[in-house]
Amino acid sequence: METVRLGRIGTAALKGAIRLSASDDPEAREILQSISGMKSLVVFDFEDASSSVKERIISRLERALEGVELLMEVKDGSDTMQMYGVLSEDGEKISDFIMHSPSDCALICLFGSISTEILSLAEND
Repeated sequence: METVRLGRIGTAALKGAIRLSASDDPEAREILQSISGMKSLVVFDFEDASSSVKERIISRLERALEGVELLMEVKDGSDTMQMYGVLSEDGEKISDFIMHSPSDCALICLFGSISTEILSLAEND
């Protein structure tokens, strides 16, 4: 199992790296604008865990996400990515955005706020 955490300094460095590449890339500029309100990021990969541990983690995540608004679910064959978060009243921002892929044993949490435009960028890929 692996966990990667980026706090304010790490996300500022990430935004700086995107900013450097954004001068020549309009899509990178859109991404940078979409994540400007992001404060921290956590990536949890439990693909290498035993089957029983995976089942326990997935079960706990499903219980924790119960009642949280499912914004989108993307399926590709047997793979599923569920996206959760708190949508602003105007529908332009998502706070505390969570992406969970039970089939890939992955969890990604973006704390702060991001633009809903980033979802349309992901859909177009």
